[in-house]
Amino acid sequence: MKEFNEHAFVWALTARVEDARQFAMYFRPEYLRNKPLGKVLEVLFDFVKENSIPPSTRTIKELLEAEVGPEVYQTRYSNDITKVEAEDPDISYQVHTLDLAKQVAMTRSFEDMVSSQQFIKYMTDSEGTELIKSVEKWQRYFSQRDDGVHLNIIDAIEKLKETREFIPSTTQIPCGIMAVDKWLGGGLRTKNMGLWMAPTGHGKSAIMIYTSHYMAVMEEKKVWFITNELAWDEVTERFLARFSGKNVQEIMEDPIVGICSDGANFIRSAGLGENLYISDVPSGITTNDLEAHLSRFQNLYGWSPDVIVLDYMERLRPVMKGVNRGDTWVWFGEVARDLVGLAKRRNVAVWSAIQTNRPGLSASELRSEHAQGSIQHLQEVTAVISAHLLDETGDEQILEFKPLEMRQSRLLPKPIQLVCNLGTMTITSKLYDGGTEVDRSTPPATVKHKKGKVPFKPTAI
Repeated sequence: MKEFNEHAFVWALTARVEDARQFAMYFRPEYLRNKPLGKVLEVLFDFVKENSIPPSTRTIKELLEAEVGPEVYQTRYSNDITKVEAEDPDISYQVHTLDLAKQVAMTRSFEDMVSSQQFIKYMTDSEGTELIKSVEKWQRYFSQRDDGVHLNIIDAIEKLKETREFIPSTTQIPCGIMAVDKWLGGGLRTKNMGLWMAPTGHGKSAIMIYTSHYMAVMEEKKVWFITNELAWDEVTERFLARFSGKNVQEIMEDPIVGICSDGANFIRSAGLGENLYISDVPSGITTNDLEAHLSRFQNLYGWSPDVIVLDYMERLRPVMKGVNRGDTWVWFGEVARDLVGLAKRRNVAVWSAIQTNRPGLSASELRSEHAQGSIQHLQEVTAVISAHLLDETGDEQILEFKPLEMRQSRLLPKPIQLVCNLGTMTITSKLYDGGTEVDRSTPPATVKHKKGKVPFKPTAI
């Protein structure tokens, strides 16, 4: 096994925040040959998981003394702490040492995986698919924690020319709400993430149903709709309301109402069997679990999404271990980082939704500070759009959309108010003040698909 300067390794972790956070997730203290230093590393990692920053050697000393007592500290750990403080390696040696430590972690963790009882059982039972999933999960665990890409501008241009041949690596995907698409400069790009923010009951799920339907039908994109709040049958009822134009309450009472009113015909004619996939997943899973599902879809069915729609983000758990659920700033921020990382690795656009806090429930105008828990997750994504239900008149409602963050476009000074029908999961392009934009309601009978197909138009829409 490769050897590396373990004292320099600990010194580097105390000085490098991001590396300390990453190694705390996958490097186990027992990987060190120096056992007392392994205890030092354990204290360091516990501090990182609790506070999201590494401790200084002075802090480690005080924590160790408090845990084991001054006498034991002097006998077993003082000498190693002194050696760590004396290292002070230059940047190149820090990077070199951390790389060697990562190689050790990869090797030892792979050994742990293949020698585990579960892995051996998969081998004994010839569970090839489960073996592949285990290996892929292990691979993702390290591949998503690489050091990124570092190139000077000349090398970057040459690499772009060689690998892309000037074919765009990202695609803008309109969501079907014209104002939002304008704010995004034509739609959310792949490798990016957008968030809808709204109080409870203000149409988050309806917005995601509508936009998923639009992207699957009109843009002919493969959309993976993930629900960790509503059950799969409730989501299906809402999609059926969108397909058929029937109110979701009618369909909840009798789904045949939606199926028999041209909804099923529309699904087949629009090719939605290939473009729209629904997954009902438990609350508390991580993006690692989502990627495991993605690998299974790709391996078994050859299906890979262009867009992931998650209803909703706050029910995920961060990949980083040791994060306290009560520390919402760190928790939500880590989940957002995980989702953005997923978008980049898979070259997909990701849309999700978040709740407002209590002041947001009664606010006349939603702002970033109305996000539940913190605003850390808002800072990680490309776009944040608030949705606010203003008024209801019969079957129609007024939804106000406001851009809170737009990295790729300027913020508009005023929000926009659109006429909607949340019962049929419909968001029109009709402005509340009486003006209208070009109608992009789905599916327009006169607009041809890119492949030349004309979608069937339900009579109720």
